Amino acid sequence: MLEFSLTHVRSAGDGVDLVVISQGSNADGLGWMEAARAAGHRYAVIAESAVVYWWPTDDVAERLAESYEKSSGAYFVSQANLELSRRQFGSPLRKGKVVRNPFNVRYDAQVPWPIESSSELALACVGRLDVISKAQDVLLEVLGLPHWRERKIHLSLIGDGPNKRGLHRIVEQLGLTNIEFSGHVNDIEAVWAKHHALVLPSRFEGMPLAVVEAMLCERACIATDVGGNRELICDGVNGFLAKAPTVELLDEAMNRAWECRKGLQEMGKRAAADVRQFVSRDPAEDFARELESLVEAQGTK
Repeated sequence: MLEFSLTHVRSAGDGVDLVVISQGSNADGLGWMEAARAAGHRYAVIAESAVVYWWPTDDVAERLAESYEKSSGAYFVSQANLELSRRQFGSPLRKGKVVRNPFNVRYDAQVPWPIESSSELALACVGRLDVISKAQDVLLEVLGLPHWRERKIHLSLIGDGPNKRGLHRIVEQLGLTNIEFSGHVNDIEAVWAKHHALVLPSRFEGMPLAVVEAMLCERACIATDVGGNRELICDGVNGFLAKAPTVELLDEAMNRAWECRKGLQEMGKRAAADVRQFVSRDPAEDFARELESLVEAQGTK
């Protein structure tokens, strides 16, 4: 996210080759884009997510369309986010490209399969405790269903966020005893050394690093079909997709994972091979070269 004020977007001729605007969603940076244009600067914009539950008003959509089309480059972390933005803005987004984010595990990670939890299915939900986006409430409701209460399963909620106390209350209301709040964890590979699969019940996404990292660590993913998840997860092959973030549909996907639990290790190996066809060893370096190419292209004009 940007950490400086609009006053730092100065006038043309001050030695700025390119202003790079990074947004949490696909509309946060509208004011920055308009300020850069007003100052005579070339700019590139990055969108880390797009939300199907939010739709811009007509005037905002038209401003966004103009700002994206007049950018030097417009980058999205998933094809799904790019397509949704085209619909929301009513624009072809001709500069639109898909890029990858850097991840927090080794590219060649080889995380051992958990032995100490071999008698139960150990799931990890990795993401900030922010229910509106990550939908941990849906996951907890699933685990409160009678058939899940009878199964040997353990869930670790990895992360922190604004809904931590609320999620604790849901756990208490449902009387769940197999939920662990692990807080923020820096060593993601250590997480996967203790868990068999990722479960991510998100209501919306960009391209979740939690999915990329789990797959790099040879773990299958159970996730909702939002954002870029479908671009990485092949249902029933390297993971499982729930058609929508509802209790009924997440339960259906998780039931299939439960029935296939003895095959999750092999699925994880397939996931590890598939994700390396998708993401390079150093996405940050790739993107730096992309930005350099924008600057060089302007220099030849």
